[in-house]
Order: sequence, then C-alpha cells, then structure tokens
Amino acid sequence: MTADVNTNQQIDFSVNISPVRINDPYRDVFAFILQNGRWDNAKRNLKPEFVSANELKYNSLSDRNVFSGGNEFRYFDVKSIRYQSQYVRKIDYLISNYHVYLFPSENREFKPYFYWQDFNGKYYVAVQEEKNPETDADYVYVYFYPAFEISD
Repeated sequence: MTADVNTNQQIDFSVNISPVRINDPYRDVFAFILQNGRWDNAKRNLKPEFVSANELKYNSLSDRNVFSGGNEFRYFDVKSIRYQSQYVRKIDYLISNYHVYLFPSENREFKPYFYWQDFNGKYYVAVQEEKNPETDADYVYVYFYPAFEISD
C-alpha cells in the first residue's frame, strides 16, 4: 500500500467462493466496502488482486481499498469466552463457532485526538481458562458496530 498509514485505513479481505460456481470472478463478482455504513464514500466494484479455485483476495496494492481516517485500533479482550469483558456486548455460540459482538464505539468525530498504547493492529494470543495459548485458544468472529448503530 502506498497510502499514509498515519492518516488512512486499509481494508484487506478475502471471499471464500468454494460453495458457488463462478466462471469469471472479474466480471461476475462485485465487492463493496463501506466505512461506518456510509454509501456516500463507498469503494465500489472492487476487483480481486488474486484469484484461486476457492478464494478471491482483495488487497490494497492499488490503494482502492483505502479510506481517509484515523488509524487507532479498538481494544477488546476475548481471552475468555465465558463472560463478557470490557467492550464486549454479547457472546454467542452458533454453528460450531463463537461470535463476539462489541459495544458500539463512542463517536469521537469532534473530540480531541487521544493516544492509547496498543499493539497497532497486531494481536496477542492468550486464554484464561486453559493452559497453553498455542493449542487451547480458539478463533472467534468479531462484530464491530459504528457509534450510531445500536442493535441486538
């Protein structure tokens, strides 16, 4: 990515296409990215950078997946899935996977910038109820909500 990491947000994502038949992913698949649910600045009709038999990968090689905006990451703790920790609104177990729903972020649009020491988007694998994070930790699906959206 060539965009400035201090002033932009980069979105990289992939799409599992194994359950469907797609003849030409460059013409048959249309990807959109919304920033905070906004269509006025949506990234439209994105094309995959890499295509394999089961997956389409969208990366920011051409800066098409980049939004202007701050880059502070949101803190939340899911080292335990038995209780709702700070910023966690709900934890569900659906179809053999855990789904973690975070509380909506506070709207900071007109507030002064603040700095919170964090891992800058990296993660730290830890588990509370088990002994070995390398083998006992599990993946969870995490749902982020913008400040203006409150739903169950």
